[in-house]
Amino acid sequence: MKVSYQLLKQLLPIQLHPQEIADILTEIGLEVESISEYISHKGLENVVVGEVLEKTKHPNADKLSLTKVLIGNEKVLSIVCGAPNVDVHQKVLVALVGAKLHTFKGEIIEIKKSKIRGEVSEGMICAEDELGLSDNHNGIMVLPSDVPVGLPAADYFKVTKDYIFEIGLTANRGDAASHIGIARDLKAYLKTHYADEYADLTLNFPASLDFPESSGTIDIDIEIQNTEDCKRYAGIVINGVKVAPSPQWLQNTLNALGIRPINNIVDITNYVMLELGQPLHAFDVRAIKGNKIVVCNVPQGTEFVTLDGIKRQLSSHDLMICNAEEPMCIAGVFGGLNSGIKDDTQTIFLESAWFNPTSIRRTSTTLGLKTDASFRFERFTDPEMVIYALNRACSLILEIAGGSLSMSVKDIYPQPFEPYKVGYSIRHANELFGQEIPFETTKKIIEQLEIQIESESHEGMLLLVPPRKSDVTREVDVAEEVLRIYGYNNIHTKKKFSFQIPEYSNYNQSLWVQFTHKLSEYLVDKGFYETQGLSFHHHSFYPENIQNKLIKIKNPVNVELDALRNTLLFNALQTIIFNERHQQKNFLGFEIGKIYWYEDNTPQEEYRLSIFSSGKTPLTESFYNSNKEFYFIKEIIENIFNFCNTSLQIKENSQYPFIRSITYFTDKQQELASLGFVDPSVLKPFEIENYPVIYSELRLPIIFDNYKTKQTTYKEIIKFPIVERDLSLLLDHSISFSEIKKCVQQSAKPYLKDIKIFDYYQGKNIPENKKSYAIRLLLQDNSRTLTDKEIDTIMNKTIQELKKQLNAELR
Repeated sequence: MKVSYQLLKQLLPIQLHPQEIADILTEIGLEVESISEYISHKGLENVVVGEVLEKTKHPNADKLSLTKVLIGNEKVLSIVCGAPNVDVHQKVLVALVGAKLHTFKGEIIEIKKSKIRGEVSEGMICAEDELGLSDNHNGIMVLPSDVPVGLPAADYFKVTKDYIFEIGLTANRGDAASHIGIARDLKAYLKTHYADEYADLTLNFPASLDFPESSGTIDIDIEIQNTEDCKRYAGIVINGVKVAPSPQWLQNTLNALGIRPINNIVDITNYVMLELGQPLHAFDVRAIKGNKIVVCNVPQGTEFVTLDGIKRQLSSHDLMICNAEEPMCIAGVFGGLNSGIKDDTQTIFLESAWFNPTSIRRTSTTLGLKTDASFRFERFTDPEMVIYALNRACSLILEIAGGSLSMSVKDIYPQPFEPYKVGYSIRHANELFGQEIPFETTKKIIEQLEIQIESESHEGMLLLVPPRKSDVTREVDVAEEVLRIYGYNNIHTKKKFSFQIPEYSNYNQSLWVQFTHKLSEYLVDKGFYETQGLSFHHHSFYPENIQNKLIKIKNPVNVELDALRNTLLFNALQTIIFNERHQQKNFLGFEIGKIYWYEDNTPQEEYRLSIFSSGKTPLTESFYNSNKEFYFIKEIIENIFNFCNTSLQIKENSQYPFIRSITYFTDKQQELASLGFVDPSVLKPFEIENYPVIYSELRLPIIFDNYKTKQTTYKEIIKFPIVERDLSLLLDHSISFSEIKKCVQQSAKPYLKDIKIFDYYQGKNIPENKKSYAIRLLLQDNSRTLTDKEIDTIMNKTIQELKKQLNAELR
């Protein structure tokens, strides 16, 4: 959100440097992301008013003139000019050497001393387009004869300068979505920390007259049908207005704050919104058929043409401002094409209302319309500002556009907002702060924040919080408000804070951090990217048999995120498709996070590690020639188990969400992890095309139990060579690699250092229900070099055991 330094100073008369204000605002929770300088008209430095003293024909060019121009202090410049209308005694604008003009076309022209057709030119007499004022290039700009020579162009055009703060306004700070809201917080801080210097500091609320007497010649009836989404609606009618461009000061202010000036009526509504945070809307009374305003919802699929000329289909949830026959405006979001202010508009209906943030957010999101009005309504506007803002806008319109009141204010407010009653305990608050904030300081801050104290004692206060502070409804919220103004940097607690994981509170916390950090480091080293997804999914992601295990969200902010995640899988798929759409076809990722589910009607949660890939992965010699992506992830997982001292068993299966998978179990038959090819039917809703997607999910608490008991030992590197021997085996289809590995380990110990699988085949030239494995054994003795005879003995024994236990055949 943009905030003007000059407008802020009009509301709060202070003489602080922009950077000082930025530092204060950031400290009180209104983070200033940037400060930029705004100049209403750029490129006028080194441009002054001059008077043409002489004009003669250029000796070497028919269309050029040689001029002598007085620019002040008796200094006369020789300037070559090509304008047909240049003449003596004219007052003109002269760009001096060194000036950088910003033209109407957006170009920058740097003025240099030069020779034009052999004659010296010490500047330039400017046309309107060369100064960026318009596209007029018919001749130089001639000023009134009474303009003093030497006057800087910036003074002639009354150029304004400002500093613009870009504030990262959070969704809960609707009370600060205006200059008056920012000024309130700034005043509270200054009067708290600099009480003597700013003892008399008060807010200068924008001037507004009492509503003038109405002629009563026009009467617009107002009906609110949806009182839940529109709790207050007010309006007046002004007749005899003259629609025209706004005065320069108003245009400059809007431009500085990123809003394009349109006409005086619309500009005033925008200006008041920026001042007071209350969006307004002006209707041409001619569009209000039946002289009636109806605030209601329209049938599903109703078509409506918005101000930008786009035909949109409305939902039955969209709140509309209608006349007696048809919709005119999307409430709180965007106006309609046919009901807005036109050049010939003479009578206007001015609207000021309070709309439900949830309704506005839903409509704005659904229609893809993010406007300055919806930005404020979504954050909760002040219901008590409705009439004041209407009065302020009415005053400005009568002053700038003329006219008179034809209908006095009508205010439909069936159920007024009441202040939030909050009990505030000084002791509780100080416990939260970790430091004592004196009672009188707390009371002063609360008063400066315009929170009413209904009663008080030495223990605390009963407070009435104004409705505009919609997020301050509990004691802890008031404590946060107090701490914001008191200053987080002024809390100097001696209490030490440590990283806590509630369900693992009996564990060494630093060991858990070390454990997860090592997992992340290992995976990143292997080429994986760490990802972080939302903890919420849509319930439709899950099959019917899991629905009863989902923990649903009551009143979700986004209807597409209505359940806590039961797996990290869908986060992985969302990451994969996001990368696919950005031309990253091959992706390796992992995520560490919690999943949630019901077990016997009791909510459960557990940390999981997901590891996933899509497309091609890096190859190593230990991978199969087919299904290599699967075995790449498999090797990664088993290395993690080995690192964490976790023994395991493997079973092949095919269960949701996989078409082919394996499951890892501990010796105690606890399920440890699953790994497999994600079923294409699961991928289809995500529109993932780059198959296969390999996914694995590991249960971290079980792995951590083994990791924390792991004893690290060091030994000398063995000096004797490793011997490699390969075997090609024909086995029954039901035999798994884990069975092969177990058999080889038993028969080749203690010389077996590792066993790798480097080829797998099933198909042509292989008997039915059979498959071929090619494995590599790495043999080594810790104390000497193995002889060929010893190696042959080991291999023969291994082959015999494979034949005996697994009915293997050598190929």
